[in-house]
Amino acid sequence: MRSALLWLAVPALAGCYLSPDKQEQLDVFEAGANGVDAGFSIDAGLSDAAPPDAGPVDAGCGPTQLCPASTPVCSNGLCFACTSHDQCAAFATTPACGPSGACVTCASDQKRACTSASPACDPKTNSCVACTEDKDCPTDQSAACQSDHTCGLCTEDAECSRFGKVCDSRKGTCVLCRPESEESDCRTDKTCDAKTMDCAGTACDPKTLTCGTKARATVAACQSCVADSECVASHRCIPLFFGDGDSKKALGGFCMKQAASGCARPYGTPISRESLSGKAAESYCGLAEAVATCEARAALVENKTCTGADDSCGVTGGRCKTVNFIANSCTYSCRNALDCPAEIPCGGPADAQYCGGN
Repeated sequence: MRSALLWLAVPALAGCYLSPDKQEQLDVFEAGANGVDAGFSIDAGLSDAAPPDAGPVDAGCGPTQLCPASTPVCSNGLCFACTSHDQCAAFATTPACGPSGACVTCASDQKRACTSASPACDPKTNSCVACTEDKDCPTDQSAACQSDHTCGLCTEDAECSRFGKVCDSRKGTCVLCRPESEESDCRTDKTCDAKTMDCAGTACDPKTLTCGTKARATVAACQSCVADSECVASHRCIPLFFGDGDSKKALGGFCMKQAASGCARPYGTPISRESLSGKAAESYCGLAEAVATCEARAALVENKTCTGADDSCGVTGGRCKTVNFIANSCTYSCRNALDCPAEIPCGGPADAQYCGGN
């Protein structure tokens, strides 16, 4: 018995143009349908004109009638499935040949229709998406390809390696370093094995998450810093200020000694605050911030000279005075001898005393 599909195939070809040899085969088939055994089926008679596993569609195609994107290839008036991307080139929005033989938006090796906003192709849906793997994500602020094919926050270092960075899992962004892994993140020699060697390196700035310029554990008291690990032993990096009230000015971080380790001149004023690396507030050996700064102290110790005006010292809190009878010397204000370096008195007018005054 002939199948229903075979009988339905005959009307589908009506009105289509066929080559003489195909028309003859069709005539023979129709005779067979009327009781004459032609010895072959319609599928066998047209198989040499169709791509493998692609059934023809009677669309009456030709020079003036194109085939649809679902069956884009025209052969002898019939439309067949595609077998290559070239056969879909005429379709601006579906220029790729999909697995089913229909023209689709994109394929892994044909993404012409994809835009910069959705540059990758999802092979399961043949549609343009933001990403299918991490490397499709262009920025270190959203470096990881998510399950919904969008670029999102990182969760592990591997997702940031192509940027030469590590993942800050607290924010989900790629950064140059993390304070907890600065020993490896900020090594001067990246090839050095920190587990087996003493690898030189800098600290990770906890504010910017970038590597600093100063070697770890080398910054002494009253010198500028960005992280606790830059300071020498028993010191931490704390924020200092100058002045009081509305004129109070933030100066940045400086390494100051922990008071529990003992204090000495000129650091005779206790300061209690949290460190820049997040250590809980405790007491440090500090300067009298209302009148003195670490920069002004350094100018005095280094015997910096000036030209008469206080601002000629070029440091916050600096004063141009006669110090120990030496004129035009940079110094700073004091309240008592504990505010000044050893061997330098706090003197001068009662309401304007300074280190080295008489």
